[in-house]
Order: sequence, then C-alpha cells, then structure tokens
Amino acid sequence: MDRTKQIWVTSIFEVFEKMFYIFLEQVEIGGHYDMTAQISFRGPRNGRMRFFFPDNFARTMAMNMLNMEPDEISPVIVEDCLKESANMICGNFLRRFDTSQVFDLGLPQLAKKTGEIQSAPDSDCSIAAAFESDGEGFSCILTFQEEDAVR
Repeated sequence: MDRTKQIWVTSIFEVFEKMFYIFLEQVEIGGHYDMTAQISFRGPRNGRMRFFFPDNFARTMAMNMLNMEPDEISPVIVEDCLKESANMICGNFLRRFDTSQVFDLGLPQLAKKTGEIQSAPDSDCSIAAAFESDGEGFSCILTFQEEDAVR
C-alpha cells in the first residue's frame, strides 16, 4: 500500500501545483469541511476517491484555477472546480498506478455537507491523506473495493 499511497500523494501535489497554483504540505488527518467531492473508477481495480474541502480553501482553488477575483466566484463555480479537481486527481493517479491498464472514471459528484474529519488509518482497502497550504487544507480518502484491495 505504500507505493499506492506515494503515487496518490504525488498525483495530488502535481494537480494542485499545476492547476491551482497551490503548494501543499502533507499534514495529519483531521479538520472541518463544508463540501465533499467524489469520483469512482472501474477497471482492474475498482474504487472511489473522496475529498473533504472547507469553503475558504475551495474558493481559493476556484479563484486560482480561473484567475478570478473573490467577488466573481459563485457557488456553482466553486462546485464545478471541486468536481474537476477530483476528476484530474483520479485521472492522474490511475495513469501512474498502472499504465498498461484502462480504467473508466465515473462522473464527479459534489455534496454540500458539513462535518469534521476524524483520524482515518490506512488499511488494505483504504488510504487517507490530508494537506495544507497557508494554514488551510483538506482531507481525502482513496478506497478500493475489498476484493480489489492493494496489498
């Protein structure tokens, strides 16, 4: 699972640096969130990625990605940005995970759901990570279906 987590973390760093101009540091899991974006994938391994974003961080992502001012950012723009981030990270990860295989990505989904992320230990079926930039951040979980767990 260490190789898989490293590939996933690298994909997240790359997408955030190139698409959002946000340079992340990996931190401990935890924190408040206002929205969740998720995307599923099917192929030699099946699973889903879930991302838990606080509102301010999500707005910063949208402003950076689209080069817009704070007053130009609508809730719809933020939602689309978060769904696209899930799509880009998943695609980047799967391309690195196994270049010889084809995966099908589902449509990214977004839910406005407030909560607190608790510690989420890695397992054979699940990897958790959290990231921060300038004091704000997000958490995420990659889950494989049990029969497809990476060992």
